[in-house]
Amino acid sequence: MNLKQEKYQKLNHEDNVIYAQLVIGPPGSGKTTYCSGMSAFLKASGRPCSVINLDPANEQVDGKYDCAIDISELCSLEEVMEHFKLGPNGGLVYCMEFLEKNLDWLKEKLANLSERYLIFDCPGQVELFTHHGSLKNIVRTLGKWGFRLTCVHLVDAYYCADPATYISASLLSLSTMLQLELPHINVLSKIDLLEKYDKLAFQLDFYKSAFDLDLLVPYIGLGRKEKKFLDETNDVKNNLVIPKQEVEEQEPKEPEEGRDHNDGNGDNNNSNWTKKYRKLNEMMVELVHDFRLVEFQSLNVMDPESMQTVINVIDRSNGYVRTADERKFAETGQSTYIEELAQAHGSFWEGGDVND
Repeated sequence: MNLKQEKYQKLNHEDNVIYAQLVIGPPGSGKTTYCSGMSAFLKASGRPCSVINLDPANEQVDGKYDCAIDISELCSLEEVMEHFKLGPNGGLVYCMEFLEKNLDWLKEKLANLSERYLIFDCPGQVELFTHHGSLKNIVRTLGKWGFRLTCVHLVDAYYCADPATYISASLLSLSTMLQLELPHINVLSKIDLLEKYDKLAFQLDFYKSAFDLDLLVPYIGLGRKEKKFLDETNDVKNNLVIPKQEVEEQEPKEPEEGRDHNDGNGDNNNSNWTKKYRKLNEMMVELVHDFRLVEFQSLNVMDPESMQTVINVIDRSNGYVRTADERKFAETGQSTYIEELAQAHGSFWEGGDVND
């Protein structure tokens, strides 16, 4: 048996289970920031880990986190786009398909790692984790190699400020859960920035539970004045919204940006469009409710307690058992996380808004 075969046998051995997070989410949801913060948090807690960059568009990982394996060594998005005359989206899909056909390269790289806990930083191309087959096939292969994976799906907390966008994000989360067929944790990222957005229609726990989403539908298509009226007429005690017909009796709706309502029947057109848009969202809400699978954790990467809460949920999902040192860290040592973060990734975290 040669050295490579010994490494492969070690990778597949049941006694050498490798735990891993598959970090996904739309562009701008904070995946790279999460991977940087999570790796620093785990190392500070005494859990050695490595980060694997599977995003060919994320070429400048230096200074953000220590990258153990980088897909750019296998294929370059820029070269793919230039050679095949593809756009960024088509280029990312091609790179994932190319990785799927060359998993021996990934297996050899993984066999050289000593850490038993990994974080996979995935591309932000939505179709890759909603209906395209390559990432799903890669995940299945990792499972055959003995990896215990948990999917961490990041959703920008900003979406909570817009009812229709939040409903769409919930449907996206459901689609991802059904597609990848993994233990799945949905996370509202950048939760510390919520105060900078418009006032939420309900408290944060409402958005974390993703339950009774039909209560958001009356807010769709409303202007600021109408939203204020609806807030004032909500039954705070029972957290109920007044019937839609009472809302529709309010002053005319403010025209939305980018829509021309000066065509004679503008107000009527807007009303018809809003009704159809609400009906679409009602159907989406019904679909999410039918499965009863979607809920969210909230996360502020700079808050050790918030990080500990998320990692606890992840550990329960994939069966990871913490060591005594890790349990002690969870109780008394979380303050060292910020020091570890600054020491390992100081230039990245000091250079502006960490939530970008």
